[in-house]
Formats: sequence, structure tokens, C-alpha cells
Amino acid sequence: MALLKPQLRVLAEVIQKKEHGLRMLSLGYPDLLVEKGVVEELFGIEIASQLSYRDDSAEILGWHGFSDKISQVIDSDHFFRWSE
Repeated sequence: MALLKPQLRVLAEVIQKKEHGLRMLSLGYPDLLVEKGVVEELFGIEIASQLSYRDDSAEILGWHGFSDKISQVIDSDHFFRWSE
């Protein structure tokens, strides 16, 4: 399972409109297949500056066929914690 810029754009829009805390259910571990600049654009520089990356990024990018598109995979668990 992967989340790309279109899915993150929807998430950013929902967060901007939220009145209460959000919960999210995922039926798999969502790999964030976007560059840091996309996170900065959609969620702001504060969030983008706190990102951490997967140690196994190269392997994950290979699974998804993204090895030639981005250089690292953002740690999804860390990314989603900032909204708690």
C-alpha cells in the first residue's frame, strides 16, 4: 500500500477543516512515496523538517517501482504521529 501526492492532498484538506482530532484506519502499512517538498507544500515546513526516513528505503522503492522517482521513503508511523 502506498500514499502518493493526491492522497496526501486529500488528507491535508481534511486536516485543515477538522474541528476535532482525527483517527485513521489503514488496512496495511502505508508507504509515503513523496519527496520532502510535497510534505512541505501540503503540511508546512514545520512538519517537513521533522520527517524521518526508513532505513530500508531502497528495498521499499524497488517493490513499488519508484527507485528512479524518489530517493527515500518517509517513515509513515512518524509522519502520522505529529497529528496526535
